[in-house]
Amino acid sequence: MRGRGLTSNILLSFVTVPVALAIAEVIVRIAHPQPIPSQDRLRSWALPGMYVADDSVGYRLAPDFAGRLERRGVVTEFRTNSLGLRAPELGPRRAGLPRIAAFGDSLTFGWGVAQGEEWVGFAERELAVRLAPRGAEFVNCGVGGYGTRNELALLALLGPALAPDLVIAGFYPNDLTDNLRGLDAYTVRDGVLFDERSAAVYRENALARTSHLVRLVSAGWQAWRERWLELPPGARPLGAFSIEELREGERLSAELLLRMAEESRALGARFGVVWLPTEKYVRAGAAVPLQQRLQREVEVAGVPALDLLPVFAAEPDVASLYLPDRHFSTAGNRAVGRAVANWLLAVGMLERDSSPPPSSERTR
Repeated sequence: MRGRGLTSNILLSFVTVPVALAIAEVIVRIAHPQPIPSQDRLRSWALPGMYVADDSVGYRLAPDFAGRLERRGVVTEFRTNSLGLRAPELGPRRAGLPRIAAFGDSLTFGWGVAQGEEWVGFAERELAVRLAPRGAEFVNCGVGGYGTRNELALLALLGPALAPDLVIAGFYPNDLTDNLRGLDAYTVRDGVLFDERSAAVYRENALARTSHLVRLVSAGWQAWRERWLELPPGARPLGAFSIEELREGERLSAELLLRMAEESRALGARFGVVWLPTEKYVRAGAAVPLQQRLQREVEVAGVPALDLLPVFAAEPDVASLYLPDRHFSTAGNRAVGRAVANWLLAVGMLERDSSPPPSSERTR
């Protein structure tokens, strides 16, 4: 009898489990449909014609482009100059006016805020007051989706035209995983980015391509890892980055930042890093452990850096510094700009650097 009961239970499970999964799939599709990252998600962050392909950097913002993006109630109106930067047209260099080129991803580009309300704009206005009548000129070189690899390539491409006195790299924790992707991770189709890596994964995984439930579970697993294992955010459609991959991202990030320092010094410019914090780690009061090691390595190499995590943690209303999608609000950009201006004045980085490039041994 026991054998019959066990057999019945096994047979029942073969019937009920697939039925339950099918019901769950229907519920997810109706209540919380999951987009395929290579298509829907990326296209919601861009306008047709917003990007152009570039073999040397992967992709860039289209020159002389103006548009209005709206995603989940967040509006971004922007325009680019002839270099494809979200910045005013560069005029001739003015004597005594230091030029600061700020590189980074969408946090530096200023997703979700009006033109001029990016943190680089607030820093420029802060220095205009503090250094009156001289001030300083900031150039926003941020591009959404960039990692340090792209930023290094863009600096090499535009450095001579920018002729900066100072180069700043804005580093956000997801750069640790973005730097694992090559310059060919995205291609441009009709001026919109297409995620080649994610597309390949979905082509190979028919279940994930067709099942919203599988994609939801995958996203939940990644969110759990970020929260409880204190891992950096990563944009991988299925599965999660292994610890070994994350450590490689840390090593590669250090190498790329030091190469940016070398490239800057070749231009006669100083170089510094601004560590841009996520809301989660601001509330926890500690940076991603992998990033903490990266910050120490950069500091040991002699690169000036500003850690904004304690600055944000000291703000009375942390939630007001962020938009719902992790980007800085206008208040958050203002806090970054003010802190960056204070830092530049405190460490005396607004003069051209005539020292020789650092030893290449540091980048090995």
